Amino acid sequence: MFERMREHRVERAVLWRDQASGLEAILVIDDVTLGPAAGGVRTRAYPSVDAALADAARLAQAMTIKCALGGVDAGGGKCVVIDRPGLDRARAFAVLGERIAELGGLFRTAGDLGTTAADLAAMASRCRWVHAR
Repeated sequence: MFERMREHRVERAVLWRDQASGLEAILVIDDVTLGPAAGGVRTRAYPSVDAALADAARLAQAMTIKCALGGVDAGGGKCVVIDRPGLDRARAFAVLGERIAELGGLFRTAGDLGTTAADLAAMASRCRWVHAR
């Protein structure tokens, strides 16, 4: 994973796992030059952790460009949750909210493809940096 991180030239990549809930998520922060990273949480099946990292890096880099072009004082970030059988979504997304909260506002997020309103509500119950409306 660390070799892939260097290949994508991102500022930070974090892999979060929680065995009890089945959570496996990757957060990529591309750039925070203009401000905290902004980007959604995407939930989908991936064939591998490397594929999830590549998708998160590509999407985080796109968010950096979107924020800059939109005049938003934010950098780009993206979190992907690897969807698989046995994922306890309510518990997993609550844990994900806790992990994002630990970053102290470095990453601000909302929903994206495959992430439901219930998933966002679970995250928002643990993290003020989740925009669930």
